[in-house]
Amino acid sequence: ASEETSSAHQKKRPRNATSVFSPRQTRGFLAAEQMVEVVMAADSKDVLATLLKHLMYGLTDADKDRKTAERQERNKELHSQCSFLVDSMMEQLLRLEENRERLGNTFGKKLVALFRSLAVFGEIAPVEVLRHLDTVTPYLKADNSVSHEQESHIVSEISELITLVAPNMTSRDIMRMTDGAVIDDLVTITKRFGSGPLSNAMRALGSLAKHCLAEGDNAITKKQMKLVSSFYGYLLKNKLNNVDFSKPDAKLRNNTCRALSVLAAFCRYYEVDEEKEEWPEVADVNNVAAQDLTSANAMHACYSLFLWYLQRDDAAMKCAALRALSYIFIARPPVMLNLEQDGTIEDLMSPDSPVELQLESLLCWKEILISEANRVDSGEAKKKMKSKKGLTLSKQISGDLDGEATVLAGVVHQHSSRFYEMTTHNDQRIRLATVELLGVLLGQGQLNPMDAVKYLFAMQGDVQAPSVRALSLRLLIAEKERRAEMIRQRGLA
Repeated sequence: ASEETSSAHQKKRPRNATSVFSPRQTRGFLAAEQMVEVVMAADSKDVLATLLKHLMYGLTDADKDRKTAERQERNKELHSQCSFLVDSMMEQLLRLEENRERLGNTFGKKLVALFRSLAVFGEIAPVEVLRHLDTVTPYLKADNSVSHEQESHIVSEISELITLVAPNMTSRDIMRMTDGAVIDDLVTITKRFGSGPLSNAMRALGSLAKHCLAEGDNAITKKQMKLVSSFYGYLLKNKLNNVDFSKPDAKLRNNTCRALSVLAAFCRYYEVDEEKEEWPEVADVNNVAAQDLTSANAMHACYSLFLWYLQRDDAAMKCAALRALSYIFIARPPVMLNLEQDGTIEDLMSPDSPVELQLESLLCWKEILISEANRVDSGEAKKKMKSKKGLTLSKQISGDLDGEATVLAGVVHQHSSRFYEMTTHNDQRIRLATVELLGVLLGQGQLNPMDAVKYLFAMQGDVQAPSVRALSLRLLIAEKERRAEMIRQRGLA
């Protein structure tokens, strides 16, 4: 089976490069190989991503003094090097396939690390990676003769890669995606793998569906809506039958959680032409039939379903529903005000709530804040503001350019007193999640450091949780670098 899979991959990816390299090609290949080794050793692409972003976008003092033409020439050279490194990684992929049997169990680890490395280049040099997309997409079939966990990482990274290069696709690229098996493979991923690959696959589908060259009622959108309707119909059936989730039915729970994850990912990455979309009352979209689901009413109908599942007595189901709702909050921040006004958010974090639900709420608030900060930092918020019709320059200057971020942070900030209380919770996981959330709020300037620092000092006495102590100490050091005198005064107090 291994030989058949290897030969199949080689048929899909014919080798064009010769086996003889120039000295420059050899250096590039070795550099690419070392990058992949670092990613494999760290079991994460974050280190490589940070390094390359700093090299590509971090301006040194020397760069600031250079003329614009010189900086452009430097950037051109950097992109040329990225192109060469991407080509070297593709050559490395072919070599991996040739040595599949000899590598044994190491093959899967190297393959995962290679695709993680390519995903980093997909972010900083998407055009260069796009040239090799046809070589990479066959791996979405998840028939690579590696472990299920490794297959999960592989399809997740390739799905993310598609999302990153989608804005640079031409009409021919989109046509290949539509006519080929890529869309069907992405749909299959949502039914076979966990929440991470599932979310990335849905994001890739959304990126392809909203592409400027795939306008209208296109084939990608139809397949996406068909997938969403099937999972929506399953959840609606459970609701109409008033299913009891307290019974020990693992299959029911798993299927329900998967359906919630698919719809949540759809809502998060689903984009419409927002001329300030108005959300109807939940009763207006209650129990929309699966066959009546459209791109216009899908998010509202999902929101209604998520609220129903949040009201179940089962803690695990509440957590899954809250996670799904948080994805809607990321996509439509003002919707979070609805749950704040009716007291739902306060109830989720109350001492009477299940421990799992309290923990999930902390994790969700942190992800919401980080996602919104990334949206602003990436320039997406500014781009969205400029696309609004009728927005004059004076309004852009005088108006609140970051209103959605303010809504989310404002709602979370309202519960800061409860966060401080949770720093003394009996459960170590909740204490750690609380400190992580406090760190995000402090970093974004949403908390008064004079109030937060005393709790961070107190958590230095958490002898049962070294991770909590270490994180709170890092936050104290960060605050000391910003406000040394305040930390000194608090220490003396």
